[in-house]
Amino acid sequence: MSENQILIVDRDRATRMALSGALAACCYDCKALESERSVLELLRTREYGLLLVDPMLPMLDLGALMETLAAEAIETATLALVAAGENDATWEKVLPGLAGVV
Repeated sequence: MSENQILIVDRDRATRMALSGALAACCYDCKALESERSVLELLRTREYGLLLVDPMLPMLDLGALMETLAAEAIETATLALVAAGENDATWEKVLPGLAGVV
């Protein structure tokens, strides 16, 4: 696994740019996406040491993604980015996706 490869998936351009810039300054190779559409395809074709993902992406089912990664033996650490102050609806979407995965 290439530990210095990071895949960032966030709908907010400023967040993607800030994370990519800060991590690149620390010698990480980052690929930033605004959509969840190609995440699984990229993870199948290239090794990433870390997946930083916005769990509130409209078409993302974090639980299903984690199950697929495990079933296909794709070893990528995953960190869900949840902003401080997110409302209860945010947590209701995120937490079930993490059940049994963490």
